[in-house]
Order: sequence, then C-alpha cells, then structure tokens
Amino acid sequence: MLDWFFRLRPEVHGAYHRPVHFRRAILLFALVLGLAALAAAVSPSRQTTGPALAPPQVGSRGDAGAVRQLVFAVGGKRVRRAREGEHVVVSVASEAGGVATIPQLGQTETVSPTAPAQFDLLAPAPGRYDVLITATGATRARRVGTLVTRP
Repeated sequence: MLDWFFRLRPEVHGAYHRPVHFRRAILLFALVLGLAALAAAVSPSRQTTGPALAPPQVGSRGDAGAVRQLVFAVGGKRVRRAREGEHVVVSVASEAGGVATIPQLGQTETVSPTAPAQFDLLAPAPGRYDVLITATGATRARRVGTLVTRP
C-alpha cells in the first residue's frame, strides 16, 4: 500500500532496515553467547583432583617414578644407554638452529641455541637409535649420538 512512497524515497527504505537488522544480529549474538556461557557453567570439568597417572614401567628395574635425562650435544659423549620401557627424556643441544630427529622412532623437534629439542618417551625395544641434527640451511643430517637400549 505504501509501495509508492518507498519508490519515491529509496533512501528511507534502506535506512529503515539497516538498524533493525543490526539490532537483530546483536540480539542473536548475545543469545548465542549467553547459551554458550550457560553450557560451560553446567558442564562437568575435565580437571582431576588426584595425582597424574604415569605410564607403566615395562621391564624397568629402577625406581618406578624415575625419569632419566639423556643429553646429546655436538662434540659431547656420543652414546647414551637406557633400559627397554624406561621413561627417558632425550635432550639434543646445538649451537645453531635446526631440526633434531630420531628417525627410527619417528621423532622430530626443532632445536635452537637457547632451547634444546626434547623427546619425552619410553625407551623402545633393544637396539641402536641414531640421534641426528640438520642445521638450518644444511642439506644433510649430522649424527650427534646414539641411543642404545637393552632389555
């Protein structure tokens, strides 16, 4: 019925609907945000109050909660030993940035002069596992040591 009025003044037609749509969008956003806050408030927490469970020590003769630090560095001691199933943290230090890898275990981490690469793992099956560093800009990996595991 008022179609003739809006054809004569198109700026009124567009100006009327923009604030209404904007207000509706703000109300919808507030409603969704409120529902998300309500759902977060009533959902159970994932935090546990008890102690964290450690993985079982398979074939370990030492202290069940012990974690061994094995450090590899360029020019340092080249062989480190661990028992199969023992919890070890292998750290690889380098004077230059790059990538440290233990290819046989499928482990890769970045390394820098201020932050050594760290591999937190259970010692694998008995064998010899090369620890390599590929410096930034280098094309070939350089062996810095070997992780030897025994039963």
